[in-house]
Amino acid sequence: MTPLKDRIGSQILTHYPASVEVAKTITAQETNLEAAQKERIYVPELARELIEQISFEARNSEYVDEKVVSAHG
Repeated sequence: MTPLKDRIGSQILTHYPASVEVAKTITAQETNLEAAQKERIYVPELARELIEQISFEARNSEYVDEKVVSAHG
């Protein structure tokens, strides 16, 4: 039973992006920068790629519990 199912009788099923490219697209879409911020902030493509790849690697880690989307430590 998931935490939400246990507490409110409802369950939300989610999934991770299938590829780094899809993840980068989602991250860019969800970034809420104002126009002034967009002008001042530059993130190199390599950095964007590495950040998403780290997320993919972390999901395969024995320290990440997929059931509660948290890390053991």
